[in-house]
Amino acid sequence: MRRELYERNLPPTVRVKIVRVEDEAAEAELRDAPEPLLKALEAADEAYERRWRQIRENYGLDRESAEEFVWTNPEPAAAELPKSQLQRLLTILGEKSRKIYEKPIKIRHQGKTYLLSIEYPCG
Repeated sequence: MRRELYERNLPPTVRVKIVRVEDEAAEAELRDAPEPLLKALEAADEAYERRWRQIRENYGLDRESAEEFVWTNPEPAAAELPKSQLQRLLTILGEKSRKIYEKPIKIRHQGKTYLLSIEYPCG
């Protein structure tokens, strides 16, 4: 019921935020994504690589030696999707996507892990 309530109250266009993360564990596999989401995944990859370059330049650490290094996730990328595309995406992601209205979900796409969350309009 909670999911239906969220979906009923979403605006016609929904912003989905995406951050690439190191974690290998994912809750769902993304296979057939809408074009705006694919572009946001690419932007998330670029932000992720930029963040690693910053760590290497500022702290002299590479990925192997930075295993214990705590760092923040890069800025999220965003995709604006029509409500219907978001609903189709959640159907593709399956049962695990049901909690996206409460917290981000981890997805895999082309061997990489991302956090997906919905940005709610504030009023």
